[in-house]
Amino acid sequence: MMRFCSVLVIVIVSVSKGFGLDCYNCTYRDVPGIGARKDCYGPNVAQARSVTCPSPNDTCVTLVFAGTDLNGEDVVVIDRSCGNLEAGCVNDTNYEDFTGSMCNYTCSTDDCNTGNGWLGDSEENLECYSCTFLDVPGTAAPMDCYGPNVAQSHSITCPSKDDKCVTSVFSSSNTNGEDVIVVDRSCGNPQTGCVNETNYEDHEGSTCTYTCSTDDCNTGNGWLDGSEENLKCYSCTFQDLPGSAAPMDCYGPNVAQSHSITCPSNDDKCVTTVFTSSNDGDIGDEEDDGNIAAIITRWCGDPQPGCSDRTVQGFTGSLCTYTCDTDDCNTGNGAHPTYFNQLIIFAPVLVLLKHALQRQTN
Repeated sequence: MMRFCSVLVIVIVSVSKGFGLDCYNCTYRDVPGIGARKDCYGPNVAQARSVTCPSPNDTCVTLVFAGTDLNGEDVVVIDRSCGNLEAGCVNDTNYEDFTGSMCNYTCSTDDCNTGNGWLGDSEENLECYSCTFLDVPGTAAPMDCYGPNVAQSHSITCPSKDDKCVTSVFSSSNTNGEDVIVVDRSCGNPQTGCVNETNYEDHEGSTCTYTCSTDDCNTGNGWLDGSEENLKCYSCTFQDLPGSAAPMDCYGPNVAQSHSITCPSNDDKCVTTVFTSSNDGDIGDEEDDGNIAAIITRWCGDPQPGCSDRTVQGFTGSLCTYTCDTDDCNTGNGAHPTYFNQLIIFAPVLVLLKHALQRQTN
């Protein structure tokens, strides 16, 4: 009788232990500045993440959340578990401290929750480095995010099939005139090129964005590497507004060498755009009316040269674009207002000369 009971208990325990599904139980997080747990990203989830569900009513669950953090940066969370949740999607919801959209997927066979929902499978998505290197006065960290030898621990699988590997390089000076450099690596599909007057925290400077389309290709440091193949051009903005003109080291032809960068694209040219206008009274004091304003921007790009009517900072005038294709060639000032002032001064003289010539002809 005792032997029979022992056998019965063993059978019952064996049946009870194997009754629940085997499901993957782990969380993949793609959060700015934090390397994700890649062995939880599908479809090749690590077998070590498999558990036996505690309830016979459990199904295998995959929760996919995509949203933004408090700084507006993209966040992706994939949570795999056992449970009895209703499948479907909810917009404008919260996950921990993040706000975004969340979808639940369920399945009912052992270890079936390997998918990534609408994000797609890892085999089709790029793997890219995701980290931020900061070089500010007194510190430069983390060094394992500075290229070309970026640490493999910073590599993640991009959440979207449309993503490319991205490197953004921000440069500026702080209030003490000391250089500030930020190199940010991530997944995304942004517009490449350089933009002046951008901000990073409390610093104002220039940002250049580079993309590539092979696994872990975003190891470069942009123009900091000094590419020999791309043009070097000046990148800065000079503003001559009523009552002020700055920075003078961006005014040509003697543009400061510190404004020279290496262009992000082989197709880039050196560009100078010159906006000129007379103050119509919409900006500044009444005594400024009739003063001439100008904005000269130097950058890398491949725009169409020419002139068009524009309104900038409340001024209505003309914007002219000039390009050139040798290193640091964009030092000109186009038709800067200084020449217009001179033309206004000498206009009466020119009129008198014209009348004198006409009388001699007659």
